Amino acid sequence: MTHRDILNIDSVESYNAHLGIATRHPFINVIDLSHLGHFHHIPTWYGIHVITCYYDDYTNENQEYVATMKFFAPGQNDHTQVSIDHPVQGWVLVFDDRLAKDTIFENRIRDFAFFNSTSTNTIRLRRDEAEMVNNCFQSMDRELNNEIDFYSSRILMSGIAVLLSISLRYYHRHTQNAKDTQQNIITRLNSILDDYLRQPPSNDKELPTVSSIAKQMGITPNYFGDIVRKHTGSSAHDYIRSFVMKEARRVLIYSKLNINTIAYNMGFKYPHHFTRVFKQEYGITPVECRARYKQEHM
Repeated sequence: MTHRDILNIDSVESYNAHLGIATRHPFINVIDLSHLGHFHHIPTWYGIHVITCYYDDYTNENQEYVATMKFFAPGQNDHTQVSIDHPVQGWVLVFDDRLAKDTIFENRIRDFAFFNSTSTNTIRLRRDEAEMVNNCFQSMDRELNNEIDFYSSRILMSGIAVLLSISLRYYHRHTQNAKDTQQNIITRLNSILDDYLRQPPSNDKELPTVSSIAKQMGITPNYFGDIVRKHTGSSAHDYIRSFVMKEARRVLIYSKLNINTIAYNMGFKYPHHFTRVFKQEYGITPVECRARYKQEHM
């Protein structure tokens, strides 16, 4: 599959346009899939946060799990390809980080583990769990039908926080029994990288490496590398680099910090090293990235 075969969704408005529905708020939408006569999905690259929840057949009382949730963060791909010509029971929540600006949730979305995982971003829900999640979607949907005012972003962001907190409970249930599995290595890797990015800048802060993380996990670098490649399709080195660069790009776009400060905060000793790695990851320099984003969103 080539890059041209992948749909690029970089805003709430572009997602709405893809489905042919109205934009109720520039930074968020909640879509009740049962209102769509059909649903077609092709492999997609997201520049926004996307949460999907599809419900199974509720008629089987003996069915333990009745719904599936998936979480995608900006910069991630959804490789699902499906075409359904009848109404689907479920929801899609799409939102831009800018919704959280000037609220208590600003810069907090990345605290939720499932937005940083490439292969554990799926949660299966039991019947009572699915009902709680459904209530969250319905509440935000009703709020979006109100006229936008000073409180809209705060209320909607609070709704997202409730949904994410409930989902995190189910996510931990989903992973707590996987302590000795290969998959848990990826979960631990994401946690280690999250902790690293939260560390305050200092002269002792050093970029994480395959060897340093493998040592922290108590496994060999070769085994660690094999597991990462098996579950993510990337080398451990590339996965670590991409993880750090995604955060660097987010800070670059949504803050006014200068490039040198961002490089230092990420753990780079020299700004030119940061620029070189950033260009390897995104094909443009940090300066060009910031300028392009400002031009596209003016």
